[in-house]
Amino acid sequence: MDANTKYLTLALDVRAITDSLIDFVEEGKELQKPNKLLRSFMNSLTEQPGVSVKNLSDMGSFGSYESLKTINELFDSTKRKVLTEKLRAVSNPSSRSRQNSALEAITILDTLERTALYHYEHTGPESKLAIAS
Repeated sequence: MDANTKYLTLALDVRAITDSLIDFVEEGKELQKPNKLLRSFMNSLTEQPGVSVKNLSDMGSFGSYESLKTINELFDSTKRKVLTEKLRAVSNPSSRSRQNSALEAITILDTLERTALYHYEHTGPESKLAIAS
């Protein structure tokens, strides 16, 4: 398996979360309970001191090096906090700002997906070859 396929996996996982948020906004479909993928993603956004096996396990597929690297490239601690707050608001049925939070989260997640796809397309053994003339 190529190293860059993990970027594709990240993009697909983020797309699945985005699709569920789009269904929520456009069709009023509630998020599935428990949404393990969303929970894993939120765990990957939470800054935790040290990295333990449990922390990586809680992050699911988002705990891979490439996923964490891409997330870290895009999100400083403030952006992580904002996205986490938006996703928590959407996950909370009693929140009044669920629709707006979902729309804002969709915009942020779209950026993450596009960046992961960029890395997938532009990272690979062929892009690291040096041609000597």
